[in-house]
Amino acid sequence: MADASFEKEFLEAHNSYRATHQAPSLSMNRELCKSAQAWADHLLSLKTMKHSNTNNGENLYYAWSSGSQKQNGKAAVEKWYAEVKDYDFSNPGFGSNTGHFTQVVWKDTKELGVGLATDGKTVFVVGQYSPPGNMTNEGYFENNVLPADENFEKEFLEAHNTYRAIHQAPGLSMNRDLCSSAQEWADHLLSIKTMKHSDTNNGENLYYGWKSGVTGHFTQVVWKATKEVGVGLATDGRIVFVVGQYSPPGNMTNPGYFENNVLPAV
Repeated sequence: MADASFEKEFLEAHNSYRATHQAPSLSMNRELCKSAQAWADHLLSLKTMKHSNTNNGENLYYAWSSGSQKQNGKAAVEKWYAEVKDYDFSNPGFGSNTGHFTQVVWKDTKELGVGLATDGKTVFVVGQYSPPGNMTNEGYFENNVLPADENFEKEFLEAHNTYRAIHQAPGLSMNRDLCSSAQEWADHLLSIKTMKHSDTNNGENLYYGWKSGVTGHFTQVVWKATKEVGVGLATDGRIVFVVGQYSPPGNMTNPGYFENNVLPAV
């Protein structure tokens, strides 16, 4: 059965992805949780993946391990969201290989519930949603499955390069691998509601706030030898975590490095 921690992680993972796709946050509904839990228990008893006859939206997740598994609420949502790579925003519509993703970010959905059933090795997770997503009426996918907001990345990069130009440092470019790493850490910080650095070998700046502007740590922002940047944004609709990762990293303390990389404004 899904405990409070699992439910919290499940909800926060949804809302982080939804914020990226310009969709409002969901809230947890106890009746949906009860329904989802009943179906998860049923699936575990059958050891079979199949949808219930609910009128709500529904996502299913299955995992198996030869050893006991530690359950967290993010794993199912991350797997569902990963289908985004196969979704064509220029030709919106339902696809059997993208239906989990489209339900996760469906803009008109307001509430969700979750059920977790496991025998220690086999895991079933059921998410149920109201109002349901994946409605195939004309125009529904265009209005409910929106592309990721790329303006944030653009503004983040432009702000760095504006300050770097002032401090005699060349412009950075956006690196997708750094973005993936930064996003993963931002999601983790949101789940634990704590500011702490990852163990990355890249440079890293962190930001936490309540829906306000983003500022970075000055010396990494203008570090002359840095060439690339990635950014991750995670929010539950109120709290915001931003992670910037940089390569090569700045703030190296070797003799002369700061003198050569953090230059005065011109």
